[in-house]
Amino acid sequence: MATKQPVLIIIQGPEPGTVYKLPDNRVTTIGRSSRNTIRAVSSSVSRFHCEVAWINGRWELNDLNSKRGTIVNGRRIADRWVLTPGDIIRTTNTVFRFDMIDETALRDGAIVAIMEAGLDQKLHTRWEASSSLEDIRARSRLESGHVRDDRRRKPRSLRGDAAFVIVVAAAVGIVVTALLVYAHRHAAPALGQAARREQQARLLYEEAMAALEAGSGEEALQKLRDLEGGFSGTEAAGLAARARAEVLWPVAQRKLADVAEREGENDYAGALGLYEDLEQLEPDERLTELIEQRRRYTVRLAHASYKTIEREAQRQVAEGDNEAALGLYRRARERIGLPELAAQAEQKVAELEEGLSQ
Repeated sequence: MATKQPVLIIIQGPEPGTVYKLPDNRVTTIGRSSRNTIRAVSSSVSRFHCEVAWINGRWELNDLNSKRGTIVNGRRIADRWVLTPGDIIRTTNTVFRFDMIDETALRDGAIVAIMEAGLDQKLHTRWEASSSLEDIRARSRLESGHVRDDRRRKPRSLRGDAAFVIVVAAAVGIVVTALLVYAHRHAAPALGQAARREQQARLLYEEAMAALEAGSGEEALQKLRDLEGGFSGTEAAGLAARARAEVLWPVAQRKLADVAEREGENDYAGALGLYEDLEQLEPDERLTELIEQRRRYTVRLAHASYKTIEREAQRQVAEGDNEAALGLYRRARERIGLPELAAQAEQKVAELEEGLSQ
């Protein structure tokens, strides 16, 4: 049986027909920045616009708090979206189709057919609510007609003592007025305090959004956490809870990109330290799983790097160059990042230093 390959195919925008294979062992990001897996060169696309990842046995799309949003099948997604073959994904002026394709079918003819299917099926906006609106209008006309008929059939009349009605109405009015005055006098201070608290919360929320716009995602997260903790129950705190979930992923994505950069420099101590920063972001369950996967990968790289250093140091010792071996173990002690390997390197440093001092 042929293997199905998950892909994103550009069906509208620059370079239509381009196929991007989706690896299940890392996140595929789409955005204007060159640090993305798929770079969309357009001023209307956010720096980190959206991402696709294999999570819990399914392909998921996540909008990274982009300015203009990510559209799937004509609808803007507010949270994560589970992708199915044939879904149409729009990032402003670039449109992708998600599909599962046989490896042997990745030919020009097949791609053209898929592009045409995407253009025919899901690119145009649908106005499915129009019939419902007409139904509501029709019901409204019918109901208003029934009201007029009822009024003609059952004309209202006033009977009884008019003076008694006037007295009762006046008494009710006095009681209601007294209650309103009492409520106003006692509630005004509380209402004023609540309004000031809501205003302070709103100001903090706007500061968080300004920090995010300026590229300081961590500062934005901290302000949103302060808002949730210190102004619970306000409307702005409710907004903060939703915004924090959206801000969290792009901040974590940038941190993970820094982790990869440290790994490329063989600085595993620095890379592992960044995972501690990621934990302080209070990640959700899905992000925690992704972070743990990446941490295990970094640990494997650190072990492989230490074995390479150890082999080279042993070769230097065999050739009588203990100084070179000492330098290698010192570097491993400082940059390997894993306590058990750092302890081994420390022991080798002590042994070589003692040998050189004799």
